[in-house]
Amino acid sequence: MKRVLLIFFGMLCWDASAQTPAVKWFFNVKDMAFGQSAAADIDNDGKFEIVFSTYRNDSTMYVLNGENGTLKWKYNVGGCADAAPLIYDVDKDGDYEIVLAGSCNPKTFCFDADSGFIQWQTPMYGSDSPPSIADLDNDGKLEIIHGQFGGYVISINAENGSVNWNIPVDTSCWVQTAPAIMDVNNDGQLDFIVGTWSFTDTASAIYCYRGDNHALLWKNALPKDVMYHGAAFGDMDKDGKKEITIGDYNAEIYCLNAENGSVNWRDSFPTPYNYIGAPTSLADLDNDGWLDVVICDAYHVRARKHNGGFLWDYTIPNNATAFRGVAIADINNDNVLDVTFGTSKGLVISISGLTGAYIKSFNLAAHYGGVFEVDHAPIIADFDGDGVKDVFVVGGHAEYMVVLMHYRGE
Repeated sequence: MKRVLLIFFGMLCWDASAQTPAVKWFFNVKDMAFGQSAAADIDNDGKFEIVFSTYRNDSTMYVLNGENGTLKWKYNVGGCADAAPLIYDVDKDGDYEIVLAGSCNPKTFCFDADSGFIQWQTPMYGSDSPPSIADLDNDGKLEIIHGQFGGYVISINAENGSVNWNIPVDTSCWVQTAPAIMDVNNDGQLDFIVGTWSFTDTASAIYCYRGDNHALLWKNALPKDVMYHGAAFGDMDKDGKKEITIGDYNAEIYCLNAENGSVNWRDSFPTPYNYIGAPTSLADLDNDGWLDVVICDAYHVRARKHNGGFLWDYTIPNNATAFRGVAIADINNDNVLDVTFGTSKGLVISISGLTGAYIKSFNLAAHYGGVFEVDHAPIIADFDGDGVKDVFVVGGHAEYMVVLMHYRGE
């Protein structure tokens, strides 16, 4: 029977004589895991636990001990769960909870992170949108918001799972992006921004809503194709206000002024079959004091400066793609941030954030001994407390719909 593997490997300090990366542990699951993982010390043992969910033939959320990959607990959520989980103290009781929006089973779950006890579950329309959390209505309590199939964004009261509101962004679309929560106009009130996945050509758009009463602040209809992953945001031009960066399947990247949705700059990469489905990431890659943006446009990873100027382009080898975005961390201790990502051909690659030059890679397909697709963004941390950064990533091989036969009844 075909396996789907989840792999954890150490990203070691790298110099001319450094040891190559090696697998520290792996954990078998029964279907692909898409999106991204989350990590936190949920049991106060001084080490990170890792949380992720799997697709429909496994339909399980797993919580693993980061130091060795042993299972802490798992829960079958009754269907595929594509979106990244959220780890947060949602009820402000001093302990972490895990929030997961179900894709196939249309419920948003809140678990006690340490035990797996379900604190609440809230029906909704189904979602590929990762949840975001903040006190949007200024009542001293937290709200969880995420997009849904059917074109809605839901707000859930985090302490008990009751629905605060459910707004139709565009009912001819899906909202798959994670809501980006920020104060867009510096008025002291949090707002949020989402993009849509339209089933009508050129109908996708970016929307900004006021957080406390979900009034529409602005809409930008420039995107010419769907948007899947959410926006990154920060003060890129140092004007005291936020900018957002987001890409679409027309292979265009937009940097918008968050206060009104106007274009700060935009760029496009219209080579055949290119699209920007991955989330953008912001960081100061060249240590000049300004935020830069990292973009995955299918077959390339690119970096642009705060004003849209060229920084570098990297062509992914073996005609492979990177769909889930990058992790940014200094993995070779040269005081420059680096960019790490997984590919559809099973490579996990690290490149210099300053120049885009290749640093190192690990071939998970070779380790597995066959086709091994990484359709999951890596996360980087010192998971085992040895003082060295590690990379956690999910991948494997699944054949849809043949996979139904492989995993049925297990």
